[in-house]
Amino acid sequence: MLSIFDLFKIDIVPSGSHTVGPMWAANRYLLELDFHGLVGRVAQIQAHLLRFEAFDVSRTPLLEGIYYSVGGDFVLSDAEIEAGADKVGTNVVLPYPFNSAAELLEIGETNRLSVAETALANENVWRDEEEIR
Repeated sequence: MLSIFDLFKIDIVPSGSHTVGPMWAANRYLLELDFHGLVGRVAQIQAHLLRFEAFDVSRTPLLEGIYYSVGGDFVLSDAEIEAGADKVGTNVVLPYPFNSAAELLEIGETNRLSVAETALANENVWRDEEEIR
């Protein structure tokens, strides 16, 4: 599931998916380093296309990540592709996930939410309400 802000955005260049995609891959890799508590031990990061390697000061490998730009500024990791992920956002847990208009309407009926309220609740996964509005 994607944020509406991922679909409708102004890019830094006309064909930004090939420019911004690697930047998003690098950002995801840095977040993974942080998640593993390795940021403080990193002395160098090398990028080989979309392959990232972090080393400590003695050049001992800390973490490797392989990421693919799949167009539209979206990135999938090697692990996501190996696990069969065929779309972006598979690692995001939304409060009201849906794959069709029928599912969206059913969520609204069940939870007494309008389409706009459902979309807002899902968007809150990525941004706070003030930024969305």
